[in-house]
Amino acid sequence: MGTVFRVLLPAQVARGDAVTFFVRHLLDEDRSYFDGKEVETERIGGIIGLVRKLRSYDVVHFHSADLDLLVAGWLCRVPTIFTLHGLRAQTRSLRSIRLGRLPTLRGVRRRWKRLVLSLLLRHAMSRVTGVSEFLAERLRTQYGVKRGKVDVVYNGIVSEQFRYSSRLQNESDWVIGWVGRLVDVKRVDVFLRVVADIVRGGEGGRLRAIVVGDGPLRDELASLAELLGVDNAVEFLGYSDEPWKYLGQMDLFVFPSRNEGAPMALCEAMAAGVPAVVLEDGGGAAELVARSGGGVVVSDEKAMAQVIRSLLANPQRRRELTQKALDYASREFRPVEWAGKYEVVYSAAIAGSRTALGPTT
Repeated sequence: MGTVFRVLLPAQVARGDAVTFFVRHLLDEDRSYFDGKEVETERIGGIIGLVRKLRSYDVVHFHSADLDLLVAGWLCRVPTIFTLHGLRAQTRSLRSIRLGRLPTLRGVRRRWKRLVLSLLLRHAMSRVTGVSEFLAERLRTQYGVKRGKVDVVYNGIVSEQFRYSSRLQNESDWVIGWVGRLVDVKRVDVFLRVVADIVRGGEGGRLRAIVVGDGPLRDELASLAELLGVDNAVEFLGYSDEPWKYLGQMDLFVFPSRNEGAPMALCEAMAAGVPAVVLEDGGGAAELVARSGGGVVVSDEKAMAQVIRSLLANPQRRRELTQKALDYASREFRPVEWAGKYEVVYSAAIAGSRTALGPTT
């Protein structure tokens, strides 16, 4: 279960909403997490039963691009909202509602699913939101959703967990870090090459690089670190459900991901007061850093290494970026305000309003 649901749903309850969380596979830990938080949890069953259940709600909010669920939303005939969290959202086929067998060629199936998803977003959803302007624009251009039907609602976090604190390690060391899942789109290989560039420049004796997270590329990335000659400088720390413990050690958060929606790891780093260095093709990541002023957006990995060197040598500049990141996080990441922005979207969906939130600033 994602961080979004752990934060957003209790915040909606705190604003007085009655919330039911429908999920395909409800783990005991998910159910127990919401105990005492007044969030009802229910397992998704067959599509016909789901349609009957959804008809009893004032509004239905989809955070999944599974096609059968969106069809259920269309059939239930109540106001519906869909939120796009990223470009790599997986869609479940319509096989469960027996609309015919899909072609076996992967590319044909992918195009077919995108066409159906586009039709559902344009015609079956009352409103559609993206968690960044980057994703909102993709909804307009790639899926053909009308501009007036799309809103931007940035994610929130429980920022108190990530309060800024003084550095935990020896101040004579520089520490740069990365947090996330070790998969291709995160471009941790770029992070490692940037570390190697800095080490080759003579700063390696003072530099520590920490990678917090796990995934299918861990062994491959560890081998790459060894090949680049930085295996002594890079620590692969594995997955942690308490990332703030590691963010407190970092001088800089280095995040070379591409085409991100609104990465929670970056939001958490900002809330912890860690200046971020991101690539300009990072989608929502570059957007967040530019909006907040809490970091630097660079053009490529060579520029990333140069900016990191400059910032590590300039503690005053780092302090300025830290303050901007903290100010933005305290202003924009509050869960109750986040839930309130969705309430505006819900009200617009119910009322049939054309534009809910207006232009972003």
